[in-house]
Amino acid sequence: MTTHRNHNGARAFVLGGLIGGLAGAVIALLRTPQSGQETRDQIREKSLELKAEAEQKVAEGKRAVEESIAHARETVAERLEQGRSLLDRQGEALRSTTGK
Repeated sequence: MTTHRNHNGARAFVLGGLIGGLAGAVIALLRTPQSGQETRDQIREKSLELKAEAEQKVAEGKRAVEESIAHARETVAERLEQGRSLLDRQGEALRSTTGK
């Protein structure tokens, strides 16, 4: 549950950073005196940069989620084996006390 909340918080942080970066870049470009074509070219370049950053962050987030899932699976498998082992020991102890 906590891991899920951490991923949502990280996603919101990254998304906020990307939106803020894009808004800041657009405002800076629009306030700079230059031709319309130059402005469009700069916006296009900045958009491509931000897209690449977003794709990188998504890939990093995906890797983090996959690692968390793998860790959770390992933990569940370990706990399941511990439970089975304990159940076997308890069964053997019960059989030895009842003589069956």
